[in-house]
Amino acid sequence: MTIEDVYRHRSMQKAMPDIALKLLLCHVNGFPTVSELFIHWQDEMRDAPLFDELARRVISGEPLQYVIGEAVFLNRRFAVDESVLIPRPETEELATMAIRKLVARPHVRVIDLGTGSGCIAISLKLALPSLTVLATDISSQALEIAKKNAAALSADITFYQGDWLVPLLDHNLMVDAIVCNPPYIESRATVDPIVYEYEPHLALFAPKGTFHHRLIIEQARDVLRPHGFLMLEIDEGQAETLADIATNSFPDAKIEISRDLQGKNRFLTIERP
Repeated sequence: MTIEDVYRHRSMQKAMPDIALKLLLCHVNGFPTVSELFIHWQDEMRDAPLFDELARRVISGEPLQYVIGEAVFLNRRFAVDESVLIPRPETEELATMAIRKLVARPHVRVIDLGTGSGCIAISLKLALPSLTVLATDISSQALEIAKKNAAALSADITFYQGDWLVPLLDHNLMVDAIVCNPPYIESRATVDPIVYEYEPHLALFAPKGTFHHRLIIEQARDVLRPHGFLMLEIDEGQAETLADIATNSFPDAKIEISRDLQGKNRFLTIERP
């Protein structure tokens, strides 16, 4: 049976989205892109039993990224499993914003908090190799994934296990930039059931939605150097509250709320004078 035969048979069933079907075929047959899949359309299907098993998991609702063990972030492939959050497009925007801000100061020290798969930290380091990049996560399982990704992508990152900026406070370390996508979902009712079932709650939920942002902002006062910046991903409904918290903690700083590509208030930046 050719790859095309499998594709057409599965397409007729309409049990999974077309893009998921194509990506699953790429994964099982060892092709890096969908374009390559089409080039080998008439090749024999490699491992039909494996494909059937993975397809069953996708059809049952398991996220494709966990099924194939990887997710794409800024055009790079990162290993993921259920110990880390699947990277979102908004977080790609966060990393891109940070990179643009760091271009003018490429030799500074930066930290990615709650690194998960390591996608932000690694993307910063690969975009600007002269940066010194640190990353923390409270989860040892997440750190193992992040270290695996850093090794696979040849990114020199220093990892610490701990809660947000506590490892830096413990080691008396200062940084010039802090980038983070903290948990900011307050209620289970607003979460897709598949996300709730499969993705790590530690990386999704926060008391009142802003608990972790407040903690990070407070800790940053003792870690962020003059002229440094703190950049956080936020929920669109938290902008006013977090801007007030930021102003109270950094009364002389420039506080900015930025919108994502959907036009939603999504990012808080604090620039220390």
